[in-house]
Amino acid sequence: MRKLFCNVILFFAFLTLKAQEQDLSILIADILETVADRATDEEDETDMENLIEYYTYLAENPLNVNSAADEELSRMFVLTEFQIFSLKEYIREFGYLMSVHELTFVPGFDEEIVSKIAPFVTAVEPEQKVKLNVKIMTTKGNSSLLARAVQRLEPARGYTDKTSGQYYTGSPFGAFMRYRYKYRENLQIGLTADKDRGEEFFKGSNKQGFDFYGFHLMLTDINHLKKFIIGDFRANFGQGLVIWNGFSMDKSANIHAIKKRNNGFSAYSSSDEVTFQRGLASTLQYGSWEFSPFISYKKIDAAMNEDNAYTSLSNNGLHRTPNEIAKKHALPETVAGINVACEKTFWRIATTFLYGRYDGTDMREIKPYNMFELHKSSNANMSIDYRWLIKNVSIFGEAAVSLNGGKAVIAGVSTDINRFAQASILYRNYQKNYQAVYADAFGENGNTANEHGLYLGLTALPHRNWKISTYFDMFSFPWLRYGINSPSSGYDFMMQINYTPNNDFDFYVRLQCDKSLKNLSIQDSTIASVQNINRAKILLNAKYILSKGLSMSSRIAFGFFDPEFQNSEKGFLMYQDVRYKLQSIPLSFSARYAIFATNSWNTRLYAYESDILYAFSVPAYYGKGCRYYLNISYKIFRNIQLWFRISQTRYFDRNETGSGLSTIKGNKLTDIKLQAQFKF
Repeated sequence: MRKLFCNVILFFAFLTLKAQEQDLSILIADILETVADRATDEEDETDMENLIEYYTYLAENPLNVNSAADEELSRMFVLTEFQIFSLKEYIREFGYLMSVHELTFVPGFDEEIVSKIAPFVTAVEPEQKVKLNVKIMTTKGNSSLLARAVQRLEPARGYTDKTSGQYYTGSPFGAFMRYRYKYRENLQIGLTADKDRGEEFFKGSNKQGFDFYGFHLMLTDINHLKKFIIGDFRANFGQGLVIWNGFSMDKSANIHAIKKRNNGFSAYSSSDEVTFQRGLASTLQYGSWEFSPFISYKKIDAAMNEDNAYTSLSNNGLHRTPNEIAKKHALPETVAGINVACEKTFWRIATTFLYGRYDGTDMREIKPYNMFELHKSSNANMSIDYRWLIKNVSIFGEAAVSLNGGKAVIAGVSTDINRFAQASILYRNYQKNYQAVYADAFGENGNTANEHGLYLGLTALPHRNWKISTYFDMFSFPWLRYGINSPSSGYDFMMQINYTPNNDFDFYVRLQCDKSLKNLSIQDSTIASVQNINRAKILLNAKYILSKGLSMSSRIAFGFFDPEFQNSEKGFLMYQDVRYKLQSIPLSFSARYAIFATNSWNTRLYAYESDILYAFSVPAYYGKGCRYYLNISYKIFRNIQLWFRISQTRYFDRNETGSGLSTIKGNKLTDIKLQAQFKF
């Protein structure tokens, strides 16, 4: 009876969703834009390349919801823990799903969620596991080669003026290459090469060619070996109090995003030269127990003196000028650790131990604001993290301690109250003397220390076409911070209202405001006063599908900056996007035209931009001007695809842009990207 009933319902659901089918590139861009909005507002240099790559891979190799592991479903950053658990229980009770659209019968799922993930998942009978051997894994997989070139057309001062001691030693041409071999989920081999603009190429400090090379070999799900990586990898455990190298969303309209999705080790193939480990990592599984040891050794950038002591650390990965080249790979770094976890159906508890060491003496300058930070060459951390699911309530948290005795605690509750409401609460207390170099936990402060806070989030669906998401985050900093010469406190509030009458149209309005403290520089005064800063942003956004292959989106944004003892400032941004995919040939376009006007950098506004495959662009709009870009994608053959992108910013309020070596005469900035991908 259940089969017959489902078949009838699924038939009509299929017809409805088929009529509203969207281009996969549009769906991926929509998800990424949701993720990007908050990250860029906080000036995080969040690496989203892995997330882009994951969704692109799923578009070509959909995830089977009947057999997918919890970790794989969590990586989508769309499903909650309760939804994942409900899916497993549904399969356990009724058997395998016959169609993706049967997900609408699973508790916690609705049409919005199903339509969002439908292009990236499938529901088929799980395949029987193939007996693996070296010959099958090394000959039956798929290879891909990606090559990218980028260049800014206007020459910067660093290229044209070499009379001073500092200048760009290389050309304004940038290049990136990546080769990957993959056999199912069991074997992956990757090689990455990257040269940033301004770096030398096959000469000088880079006689070997590219400035950065990366490699990894990853094995998964082979007997008790759940994962093994040699080469470059990322480590993500707990809620990020000890180590978190990967992507995290923190505060956004998705209130469940405050909980980090623990995915252990992952292979690394990005162009970011900082946020990864290099060495050996493995996860062994015996029943309910997992053991995840790792060790990493690499050389990082640092300014060194003649006594082999480091006076500063550099984390931008750029090696363009003589000074930057002198810092390149100057300081050896060793990191080792282990995570031990026990997981049952409704709960998981784990402990993480980490040891890190720099092979040099720490001679960084100690100032009042950083006096409690790490000022020695080695450190150790230990933590206990947990999660517990009680019906539709997810309880999670982590408690950690550093070698000097500093402590950090984070605890949260996330729940799907019913089909029409969700709520999240999170408390954190990071002592001022907690020291964790590789941590990246939830919070306002960038270094997971010196912060107390309480976050409250709520999502409500008052009507099937309406959705309201809001959060309020209160925080305080017991000690000084960079740019703030006193203990401080503040808050962050956001409310977003979505109206979605159908799958072809979505409109939302977002209000975000926050209050914080900042130093006020007074002329002829050696002591900086502290003033309250109030910020607010209002955003109106509409997305609409006009026909198959054609979609548009529009946005208007306003920014307000109101310091206590200075003049207030305002900012404005408006843009129009269009995406079009031809039905007769494999050719697609996307373009934007934007105008903006802000008083200064204080009222800058960010906006996600559609880019070439695996690239991620979120520029800051400030000053007065306009910006436009055009993306073109063309698949020459089934296994060869090309991308072209040109973008330009024109300023109306200046005849010179940038500063220092990046200064450009004129009011234009023009960037070109070319990319090709070969699959074989």
